[in-house]
Amino acid sequence: MKVVREPLADPLPKPPLNHIIVRNRFVSIDPTIRTRMQESLAGYYEPFVLGQPLYGEAIAEVVSVGEVDAAHARMIIVRGNGSSGGSSPNQKISNGLRPGDLIIGTLPWEDWSVVEISEEIQKLDPDPRFPLSLYLSVFGWPGQTAYFGLFQIGQPKRHETILVSAGASAVGQIVGQLAKIQGLHVIGAAGDHEKVRYLKEVLRFDGAFYSHMYSIDSALAELAPRGIDIYFENVGGHLLESVLPHMNVKSRIPLSGMISMYSDKQEPHSISNLFFLITKQIRMEGFTVERLPEEMQDKFMTDMRRWYNEGRIVHKETVFRGLEAAPEALLSMFQKGMYGMVMVDCTE
Repeated sequence: MKVVREPLADPLPKPPLNHIIVRNRFVSIDPTIRTRMQESLAGYYEPFVLGQPLYGEAIAEVVSVGEVDAAHARMIIVRGNGSSGGSSPNQKISNGLRPGDLIIGTLPWEDWSVVEISEEIQKLDPDPRFPLSLYLSVFGWPGQTAYFGLFQIGQPKRHETILVSAGASAVGQIVGQLAKIQGLHVIGAAGDHEKVRYLKEVLRFDGAFYSHMYSIDSALAELAPRGIDIYFENVGGHLLESVLPHMNVKSRIPLSGMISMYSDKQEPHSISNLFFLITKQIRMEGFTVERLPEEMQDKFMTDMRRWYNEGRIVHKETVFRGLEAAPEALLSMFQKGMYGMVMVDCTE
């Protein structure tokens, strides 16, 4: 992976048919990017092509718009703010894209890009009361992942106990706070002691522990004496194996990620006790954010905006400045000390 610098044409050329020129504002650095670099995880997402720019979720400003035919014009969806009259946060538009508009979607890691109009991008109509970066974090794929995984698969019930692995991550932070709103007893696992303190003192988790400690079994026995009803899984490996004996009968495991194996050059940890899934009638289900149904997207945006406004959801972000910092930002996700959503502010 390397940073390539090329001169920008002056003046900018006119975009080809059904294309736009955009300038990135924020680029999301997601753990799944690492999976696109490994043949062993092929099929999870499309792998990157050698010699081509990396890409991921980003917010960009439209600089120039080429001619757009009717078929491509129908692809343009606006992701609204849902702030007027209960309007749907996602609705068709017919007035197209103009210079100065914002878009959100899968974009190359470039300062400037020529992008084809497709269903991979949406016009963004952000609420000016919220920081723009929230549309990549709380209102973006981490929030959607947390919301769908908890409510659709986790099926939370008041007074149940939930354990969230990678509790200080972009998804984990939101899962724990959503669970608190629903009246659950929330325990978090984190990869360093500072994050454990953050979960307990800032996010108000009911308990938290260092996931690399010698005896996870002892920690869970102390923090979840009645067992675990929901385990929101972001890590996998040894942690999953340690948690399974503590799961209650008919408990649920939303399987969001397994970051412990994304960069593992050796054989992944073999789980030796999956038999608990049978004996305890545990439901473990993997999912990706693309499964979020349209009717749930509208409720998601309404709920998240309200809870964020009420201060019931807070979110710590790790922001790197300038696109040149993207490789460092990617590596940081697999190191200690990173909190929440990792992103690059390209306006710096």
